[in-house]
Parts: sequence; C-alpha cells; structure tokens
Amino acid sequence: MAYTRVWDNAAPPGTAPANTLDTIIQQFREDTQQRISSILLAGTDIDDDPLQLNATITGGQTARVLTFGPHLFQSVDDEDDISRQPAYVQSDTDGAVMFASFLIPLGYEITRWEVTLDRQGGASASAQLYANNVQAGSAASISGPLVRVAGGIGTVFSVIAHTVVSNEAFTIQVYGAGGGQRYRVYGFRITVDRASSALSY
Repeated sequence: MAYTRVWDNAAPPGTAPANTLDTIIQQFREDTQQRISSILLAGTDIDDDPLQLNATITGGQTARVLTFGPHLFQSVDDEDDISRQPAYVQSDTDGAVMFASFLIPLGYEITRWEVTLDRQGGASASAQLYANNVQAGSAASISGPLVRVAGGIGTVFSVIAHTVVSNEAFTIQVYGAGGGQRYRVYGFRITVDRASSALSY
C-alpha cells in the first residue's frame, strides 16, 4: 500500500505551533498504523491481540522440497552382502527390507513424498512411510505402500497431508518382491509446507 506521508525523522520542526500538537500526534499514529498494517496477516487489524504477522515476516513456505540420498538406508540382516554405490544402495538377495529414518521439524506439514527405485530383476519394489512416536515407542503407517512395477529407474510418490507433532520422527521402509532378486534405492524427497516459523525451528 502507498503510505499517506513519507516517514520524516525531522518532523515536526521545533518551530511548529503548540496548537498543532494534536494533529501531529494523530498523523504519527496514522503513519505508524499504516506501516505496522503492511506486515500483518491479511484480514487482521492492529487492534488484534495478539498481532498476527504475514508470511513474509513469519517465514511461511509452500512446496519446500527436501532431498535425501540413498545412504540413509540400512538393510535388515545385512550380512555385508548389500552393494553401496555413490548413486544407489542395492539390497541383498531375497528382497531384504531396508529402512531410512529422518526428522522433519515440528509444525511442518508433509504434503508429498517420493522414492526413486529400480526393481532390477524382481517383480516389484515397494516403499512405505511411517510416523514414529519416539516416546510411546510406536510406529503408524501414514502412506503407502508405493509400488514400482515397471523396470528401470523410476519414482513412486504419494500426495498426503500430515502435520508433524511433538516426539515424531519418520521412517521409510523399502522392500522387494522376493524370489532371490535385488532392488536399488536411489534416494527420496519430502515436500513440506510451513505456515509460520513460530510453529517450527
């Protein structure tokens, strides 16, 4: 918005008549209100208690993408027969399960998750997302399984709406269809929204 007056630290001059003091104070209040209102959340007012700041100030973000590489994944019963390469982790035989744990700060909302897989010679490779309550010692599936059936490298994804709460961490479980076939994991991406930095780190 355009302000009524340009801010002037030299106003009012010392020679201003005393009988204009009320007008000067009113103008100062108006100037201050206009500038504070420019950083308030749309539809709110300077009289609101508490004041609600807009996303420019609070750091609200939409569709922020967090990218994780393949080497967060650890295999169950590894027995030193999985293959780790710069671009991927390859499972051992029999379609063994792999897990990757990660953290998203409190107050973020997970809106999409995706995993890049190659089923190799197996029938499929699948991924599932869990929310772990680290105090309660529990894990609940919040999305999946996402199944990669087509051959070659490809991404499976799901659109979700999960807001991160206290004591929560996350785990992705990946597994193959078995039959003595290996699969590869190339990494995963998590898309998040953040309404306000007041709700997160």
